[in-house]
Parts: sequence; C-alpha cells; structure tokens
Amino acid sequence: AGGRSDSAERVVGVTAVGEGVQIASLEPDGCLRIWDESGKLSLEAPSQIGAAAILIALAPAGDRLIVADERNAVSFLAIRRDDTGKTSLHRIGWEPGRHTGAIRAITFHPDGDLAVTAGDDGQAWLWDARAGRALVRLGTHPGPISWATFSPAGDQVFTGGAEAWIRANRSGVRVMSAG
Repeated sequence: AGGRSDSAERVVGVTAVGEGVQIASLEPDGCLRIWDESGKLSLEAPSQIGAAAILIALAPAGDRLIVADERNAVSFLAIRRDDTGKTSLHRIGWEPGRHTGAIRAITFHPDGDLAVTAGDDGQAWLWDARAGRALVRLGTHPGPISWATFSPAGDQVFTGGAEAWIRANRSGVRVMSAG
C-alpha cells in the first residue's frame, strides 16, 4: 500500500527507515509528508525551512529529519507525536553558510546522533544531529562530492566524487585520488 502526493510537481526527496516503518517525502513547495508502513499519512506539514528543499534524510529511529535547501543551508527537524497521536515538526537547528555550493549528500550515523553532509563545494561536514549544529569539516575534495556514507559500525565516514574520495576515522582524514 502507499500514499499519493497530489502535488503537480515532482517529489524532491524520499527517505525510509526501519524496514519501511516510515517513509518521508518532501515536495518542491516545501510540504513534508510522512507515511507509515501501511501507507497511512501520519504527517502533512510545511517543512519550516523557508526555501526550496533539494535533499532530505530521515534518522534511523524516524524521529528527526535533515533537509538541505537551495540556499545551501542545512535544517534539522524533530518529528514529535503527542498523546493523541498527532504528529508535528519542530526545528532543532539551522545552519547556513557551511557549504558554499549545492549539497548533494546527507546521511545519518547508524545510531542517529551524527550526520554528514557533502556537496559541490568539495566539503564534507560532520554534524551533531541531536543539537543541529556543525562539529567539524572532515576534509575537502578537489572537486564536487556526490555521495557520503558511514561504515556499518559507524566508526568511519566515506565521501566520494569523480576526482577523489575521503575516508575519515578517529585517527584522521585521508584523501585518496580516484585515478
């Protein structure tokens, strides 16, 4: 089963967690929708980011979202449910200016406490996903970064683009040539 968007525009991002327990979509008009595994719409609300969204990620527990927007800003949103079952969004944090180019990758750490963003500016940033703030720049690629991921154990971060890839862990950051 599945829900359907009535927007005439394309959905710009979809993310799922927990074996399909929750699916979140964000449309170009900024409307965020979250469905449960049966296809029941549990939340339909403005994303509160104030700009066109280009990318989203849902935390492993399904309780938070990260949204990248057209201003290259990163927004952190909490998904809360009250005693009546009503779902709402609350902004945790918002940081413009960390990326100077479009953000192309967002990923949560397996435990949901950290996140990584990466983009056209060749930068990868590590974030405190609970507080919604940047912790450290992991490194800089010689060109755009198109993907980012944590290792399954969460002890390493990998980012990549056409020209290089970065591996970051507790002992430091290593930039590798793609050639």
